[in-house]
Amino acid sequence: MLPICVYCKNQTKEGCKHFGVLVPRLILDARFNHKTPVDKENILFEFMDDISDEKKEEINREFLDKAEAEKRMKEIEHLIF
Repeated sequence: MLPICVYCKNQTKEGCKHFGVLVPRLILDARFNHKTPVDKENILFEFMDDISDEKKEEINREFLDKAEAEKRMKEIEHLIF
């Protein structure tokens, strides 16, 4: 599965404008939608301008809010090296 970062306007060739290449596991592994901060960052997920409304709805269903992602992280953290 692709991380939500591939749909974000804050993603560059060098990585995320906030995290660089060190994107938190909550986003990558637990499918967090990053519409609220992981910690205290000011740059959050924003859809790229060329993504259709239909695709946005699909993405919004696929990714989790922070509370759900944190629960998922607890469930899977023993599976991740």
